[in-house]
Amino acid sequence: MTPWCCHQGYAILSALTKKARTKPAAATIFSQLKDTPTRSTSHTDPNTGKPIIKRQLLEPWHVPTVAGFSISTMQSGQLVTSHEHWDMWEFFYILKGNATIETDDGAVQYYHASAGSFIGIPPRTKHSIFASSNTMEMMVFGVVPTVAE
Repeated sequence: MTPWCCHQGYAILSALTKKARTKPAAATIFSQLKDTPTRSTSHTDPNTGKPIIKRQLLEPWHVPTVAGFSISTMQSGQLVTSHEHWDMWEFFYILKGNATIETDDGAVQYYHASAGSFIGIPPRTKHSIFASSNTMEMMVFGVVPTVAE
């Protein structure tokens, strides 16, 4: 069996019931990027030991099937090593800079992404990201589909 990714909250998600996972959020969510603090992601560059940073606009699981929404920043040469998510779709939209995104679902593919590029990574697809410009910023959005009837 493929292991769960190291993102916080995945163990919690597995314990939720179908009813809890499909219940809508109770209140409107509003935040300003400029007021959102920077913090580390669960990914650390293996070459420098420095974490990839993010500004988390939507906390994981605030909306039951959403694994969060954030703006991540990577410096030139930083790498998010290959990993996969058991049942989460992960979406990336490049806001600034350039990156190479590698996917492996049995066949390795490379995507050269720049500002305006969008990529959706299905569950159980290994993927890595390499920042190839001075500063690369991207929106990151994760969704876990609801449990089938």
